Amino acid sequence: MVFYKGIAISGGKDSYTMAWFFCLFQKHAGWIHVNHNWSVESLNNAFLLHSFGTGIKQKICTVVIKREQTETKSRELRYLSWLHIANIENYTSIETAHHANDSIESIIHFFLRGSLSSGIHSKLLILSTSFPTVKIILNRPILHWAKWQVETLHWNWQIPCIKDLTNNMLYIKRNRIRTQLIPFLAYFYNPFLEKSLWNLTRNNK
Repeated sequence: MVFYKGIAISGGKDSYTMAWFFCLFQKHAGWIHVNHNWSVESLNNAFLLHSFGTGIKQKICTVVIKREQTETKSRELRYLSWLHIANIENYTSIETAHHANDSIESIIHFFLRGSLSSGIHSKLLILSTSFPTVKIILNRPILHWAKWQVETLHWNWQIPCIKDLTNNMLYIKRNRIRTQLIPFLAYFYNPFLEKSLWNLTRNNK
C-alpha cells in the first residue's frame, strides 16, 4: 500500500527545506499551502511558491482563508484546510516543518497558558466534525533538528525561500516569545535557556 503525504509549506526556510528533502527522498507527496491573508506579501508568497513548485513538477494545492486576529482561530482554520485537502487528495498524513526551536517556543507558550500537556510531540492526530471520517496524522519529521541545522541544509542546497514578514508582527504572541521573551530570559537568567527548555520538551512526552 502506498501512503501519500501532504507537505505543509509556508514558503519560509524551514518548510522549503523540509519540502525539498521530501522531493529528494519521498515521491508520493504533495504540497499544501495555506494563505492566511496576514499581509500583502501573502499573495507574492503564494505566487513564488507556485512558480518554484511548478518548475520542479511538484503538485501543490493552495487554500486561501480569511484573516483572523487570534493565533488559535488561525490554527483551527489551517488544520481544517489541511483536512479538506487531505480528504480530496487521499493523504494519510500531513508533514509540518516544526523544529526544536519551535518546540522551545511552544513549551513557553503552553507554560504561560498553564499547560504543558500538548502541542510539542512529534505526532498528533487531527480531527474535525466537518470531516468526521477523516483521520490524519500530523507528523513533525524535523522536530529534533535545531534551527541552525535547518538553515545549514537550506544554504547547502541553495533552496529559494521567501522572508515571512508576519514573523515581525509583534501582536502575534509567538513572535513576542521568540524575539523578546526568550532573549530576555537568556540574557538575564540562563544563557543556556534554549538547551534547557529543549531537554524539557524531550522529557515531556
